[in-house]
Amino acid sequence: MLSDLKHRMAKIVAPRLRRKCALLLIALALSGAHAPAFVETIPWRPDIRFSRTSVDDDVRSILRSLLRANGLSAIFRPGVEDPISLRFDKVPPRRAFEQLMIEQGLANQYNPETRTVTIYKDAAVNFDPPERVLIVLTHTRYPALREMLVRFELGLDGVAFDAATNTVSLKGLSDRVKEITTLFNQVEAAAAQRIESDQALIKQQQAARRDQLEADTYAEIANAKVRVIPLRFASVGETTRQFHGRSITFPGISDTLKAIT
Repeated sequence: MLSDLKHRMAKIVAPRLRRKCALLLIALALSGAHAPAFVETIPWRPDIRFSRTSVDDDVRSILRSLLRANGLSAIFRPGVEDPISLRFDKVPPRRAFEQLMIEQGLANQYNPETRTVTIYKDAAVNFDPPERVLIVLTHTRYPALREMLVRFELGLDGVAFDAATNTVSLKGLSDRVKEITTLFNQVEAAAAQRIESDQALIKQQQAARRDQLEADTYAEIANAKVRVIPLRFASVGETTRQFHGRSITFPGISDTLKAIT
């Protein structure tokens, strides 16, 4: 009796489930939806670091070198060919790769069988081309600014310095360039204000010393004692006298006092 009831219920429910599944598949097909595909993750090695300095190098060359350091090869689809300038100093390859993907508006697919990464332009990204700004340092030194970028975890990517002209070149996404530019300008303004304050203090101290010197001189003159001494045998200026037929010149008191002082 119980088995007969189960058999009847199965006949009723099964067709209904089949109809619901069919309707669901039709709806998915009409809406253009796809079943989620499994995306392979690039197996980055945690034990290696990537270093490179490039000026207007092909992004494909940089990505190929980066992946080769991780034991992988690269395939580039049309459109991946922009020249870029950057500096990586012992950074994990994964971090450098992800930064380039974001900054250059790229996407990738990894094939674990061939250990190959296919790189292409990401159509979903509204790519903002890199911006370049030149900043001439007037009141600050680049080593201090470089240390500040590292300490604030802003990184040195896209930052270059020309010692001959004391100029910093910034290249990268607009937001990053604006952030670093604002920081550098604030540091320059603070340094300029500090130098101006120091110069004003020095001038104030010099003026105070000059005023004190004049005051001391006036006080010394005001406190000086004057005595009048009548001259009986000497004169103020030099005199010439005849002695045994010879002319002898005697210096005066004025010349004698000058010689003493």
